Amino acid sequence: MPLVAVVGAALAASVVGTILSALLFVLIGVSWAVIAVTAGTIVTRVAPAAVRGEALGMYAALSALAGGIGSVGGGALANRVGFTTAFVVAGVVIVAGAGVVLSLHQISSRTKITLDTPHGTEAGSVNPPTDD
Repeated sequence: MPLVAVVGAALAASVVGTILSALLFVLIGVSWAVIAVTAGTIVTRVAPAAVRGEALGMYAALSALAGGIGSVGGGALANRVGFTTAFVVAGVVIVAGAGVVLSLHQISSRTKITLDTPHGTEAGSVNPPTDD
């Protein structure tokens, strides 16, 4: 039996465990709410006005596609090799994704992206770095 199931069953067996589990689920829910709201806002603010709708639509479509592929793929993987291996694979995918984000951050640090609108510039415009 996976360790996650053992810990979950042990926590559910007591009132304190039930309260801790409830608090954990509230924290997870609040985190997802913040992520969902801010991610769409960032896409909207970074995208140039001419393609803002397309960018937001692409973000929404890719998010839904990833959720579908992840759910079906994770379920199939867990069914075939077990939940422990599926969790390990999910962890590896998360670490790989973090690596991609860090790499993109290093690349994007060479380009200045304006999120506000100073001096009449359009939100989301990309400006070459300056020697400020």
